[in-house]
Amino acid sequence: MNLFLLKHNTPKEYANYFFKNSLIDFIFGHINPIYSNQRIKAKILDIKKETSDSVTIVLQTNAQWKGFEPGQHIPVTVTIEGRRVTRFYSISSCKSEKFLCITVKKQPEGLVSNFLNEKIQIGKILELGEATGNFTLTKNNKQDLLFIAGGSGITPIRSILNQLKKENSKLNIDVLYFSKTKNEIIFYEELKKLQNDFSNLNIHFILTDEKEENFRTSFLNKNLIEELVSDFESRLSFVCGPSSLQKISRELIPSKNLILENFQPHLTSVPKSNNQVKEIKLLKSHKTISVNGEKTILQELEANGIYPPSGCGMGICHTCICKKESGITTDLSKGKTHNENESIQICIHRAETNLELEL
Repeated sequence: MNLFLLKHNTPKEYANYFFKNSLIDFIFGHINPIYSNQRIKAKILDIKKETSDSVTIVLQTNAQWKGFEPGQHIPVTVTIEGRRVTRFYSISSCKSEKFLCITVKKQPEGLVSNFLNEKIQIGKILELGEATGNFTLTKNNKQDLLFIAGGSGITPIRSILNQLKKENSKLNIDVLYFSKTKNEIIFYEELKKLQNDFSNLNIHFILTDEKEENFRTSFLNKNLIEELVSDFESRLSFVCGPSSLQKISRELIPSKNLILENFQPHLTSVPKSNNQVKEIKLLKSHKTISVNGEKTILQELEANGIYPPSGCGMGICHTCICKKESGITTDLSKGKTHNENESIQICIHRAETNLELEL
């Protein structure tokens, strides 16, 4: 007799022995849609409209979810037109909240962000990955804190701020939150209440594209940061926002005190080599599309209804890497042209000539 059967095993261990995980998921998934023996799944309990172009999605996770640290992000996989597509989003809830939350702002050409804002419904199931990222506080930190956010860059910072309040932190905390207009400020009323309830928290709402009574209008610069947070050089600073905000932050804040979180690709403005239409031939799927070379290869493919494996969309996770058999591309993160056959990240490469890709 098999020794396995003579041991004292849990029901889950017996199930793993007799059935494949995929079969177990299929059977029990009909009873409980978020059940999985291996994968992290979550049911959408609520969708809260934050601004005209951003929503907070409230999620009930299954037993495979192992938790997170405030400031981390997760991969979120959705099915769009029959294809699985993955993007990374920061967690906006704090650890003490009963349900997990992500807050998603629509982005230009944002396939998944637009889908989550416009089409996803309560009750639907999302697949998640484990929480990752170093945009987090260490438990023994004694430095006062400065947070600089631009647009939806406030989402991981909201998580950290609420955790600091719950822990009754005694640190001095300042937030510089830049938004184009007042109506685009995410969590505006909630952040004002948090500031009122948290005596050592000071939030500065700053508009960049409009003038509004009782609001400062400015971009981040040395005079502004010196005026609002005079001791900023000695503080531990967290910056989350577009590449322009991160660039000036690097110039102003000592690197030893600076923690950055990227949520948009930093792409170099590189002139097109020509205006000719290029053909991208996908060798595995036997498809060919015509492009003008104005967008990244990933954006061009998705615009044509082709959804290859992808993740962060900014050249960090390497999920979208594929072999280029022929053709010239430009790496927009570095502004360098690549002629030789090699593996490329299609989320940050642009077609300069006809291409052949192993997709």
